[in-house]
Amino acid sequence: MSVPHIVLRVLLAGASHGYEIQKKLAELRDFYPLRNVNVYPILRDLAEQGLVRSRVEPTNARFKKVYEVTEAGHRALDRWLDTAPEATHVEQRDPVAIKLMLATDCDSDRLGWLEKAIRDLTDEIDRLEQRGVQDPGGGSPLARLTADYWLTSQIRRRSYLCEALRIARSAEPN
Repeated sequence: MSVPHIVLRVLLAGASHGYEIQKKLAELRDFYPLRNVNVYPILRDLAEQGLVRSRVEPTNARFKKVYEVTEAGHRALDRWLDTAPEATHVEQRDPVAIKLMLATDCDSDRLGWLEKAIRDLTDEIDRLEQRGVQDPGGGSPLARLTADYWLTSQIRRRSYLCEALRIARSAEPN
């Protein structure tokens, strides 16, 4: 996934300053870990490539740099959207699944953290459901479908972890 292209897409919704862009990226955290991304080097690189331009605007007795997409930025984003991803499977590694895969029957008493992982995932699912998977990326039908896909995949992941917990408990010695 290309963070610069995501920044371009966020800027298509309207000119924004860096802090606003950072907030919008954090809202996409369900799909891609963008919460801790420093947007300023990305914006600088995009500006050097001619894909965004900036202007300074007065705001609350301060001046802020506001960024917007150029025509070249529109074309670059279009080309990126036209290109198929290199992989269609999830490349992100799930540390919980890796630990469970490596655990043996003798390790069932050491999997106490699994219950907390299930509770955390349930909290995340509740948060997604409360938000109603609303307006994730402009509210387009494809964005809503992607949000629904993410919610469904998290529900299936919780089901997998609950089954793993059941198996681990059944393997505990009497």
